Amino acid sequence: MTPFFTGIEEIKLGAVVGDRHAHPKETFEQREIDAALGVFLLSNKPEFVCDLDDRFDLPSLNEKRGASLMGTLPPDPDQDVFDEIQAGKDSLSATWNIVDRDNARHIRAGHKERTYDPYKLVCIGNHTDFLNRLTKKHHSIKKILSVETVRKIYRERNFVVAEYMQPAIAGGISFKHLVPSKMLRGLAI
Repeated sequence: MTPFFTGIEEIKLGAVVGDRHAHPKETFEQREIDAALGVFLLSNKPEFVCDLDDRFDLPSLNEKRGASLMGTLPPDPDQDVFDEIQAGKDSLSATWNIVDRDNARHIRAGHKERTYDPYKLVCIGNHTDFLNRLTKKHHSIKKILSVETVRKIYRERNFVVAEYMQPAIAGGISFKHLVPSKMLRGLAI
């Protein structure tokens, strides 16, 4: 796959966010990681933030865990792909709303120069890619649900989107969700 170049030649301080796997059934304590990440980003202000995705866990599309839509194992009756997408969206919002509120405060005070707006990159992960597998199997639902659904959520938050398995180059470092080998493995953080 053709590499995606960010145009960033040097990274003084960057943050790489690993697989979040937000899920509708997670506990309050599990969801707190999102707000903690927002506080961390705001406190440290890295100029570059790379999200390695899988924020949208999408177990209802995971063929290895009883996917209700993919028709493999018997479905879990509680699975709902729209709730799962909403959980991922809520996770992303919980992180970046902290930054947005602080930026709004600076703008109200007339200090736009104090706002924090890093370069944000997301490398689409294998769980988001379940949506590509879904539309290959059930092509007639592309207008209702596809990987574009998740792309739009990230773009609304001003993320640049690198596709699944596409290497994204920033500051001479190659970022992507999985490392290709005989058995795909997650990128070590």
